[in-house]
Amino acid sequence: MAEKADRTFRPSPALIGALAAGAASWLFVLLVLCTLPGVGGKTYLTVFFFLGFFGVFLVYHASQSIAVHEDGLTVRRLLRLQSFDFGDILRVEISPGPAMTVYEVFTRRGPIQFSSWFRGHRELFDLIVRGARLNQA
Repeated sequence: MAEKADRTFRPSPALIGALAAGAASWLFVLLVLCTLPGVGGKTYLTVFFFLGFFGVFLVYHASQSIAVHEDGLTVRRLLRLQSFDFGDILRVEISPGPAMTVYEVFTRRGPIQFSSWFRGHRELFDLIVRGARLNQA
């Protein structure tokens, strides 16, 4: 696998910004609640749930990237870094949806997924199909 990536794809800054804004909003709510007397425990649990929700998804999405090299892909996820040769790619399936399109790349070593929330997702799809020499209709 080549060391230098020809092109690296990451989730959209708009997605990362929205998740960060969500986490910041719930943090603000928590700070306001701390100044109010008589706030119940269930209210705090709800705020902590949403803080955790936005925080986990922010960290997860911010850590993702797919680097396309001359001979394959390097996929970075939250706790995993994997390299795939184009020869290991068997097929790519596209699942359009109302909020996003999901691309599933099936390889001999397991699936790779990315969505239309990745900036340049169509170019990434084209590079994968071309590199793996797949015929997509």
